[in-house]
Amino acid sequence: MVAGVLRNISSSGAMLFLAKPLSTGAKLDIYVMLPLQGKKWMKYPARVVRVERGIAAVGAAVKFDSARPDFRIPLGRV
Repeated sequence: MVAGVLRNISSSGAMLFLAKPLSTGAKLDIYVMLPLQGKKWMKYPARVVRVERGIAAVGAAVKFDSARPDFRIPLGRV
């Protein structure tokens, strides 16, 4: 699991900043923690559509496979 910073999110995708580079076309699962009681994690299967390399981080624009999230706890998290 790689932690990152979620910069922007919409119903169709997101912009992430990560310490590790990703390749365009890579498939990944994005987990977003909500500041709510109960179901706190949203899981979005996604595909990398654009990569922006910076000095300290790598930006990755992703497109979600579905606009509807799956509510699951990521492995290793409570």
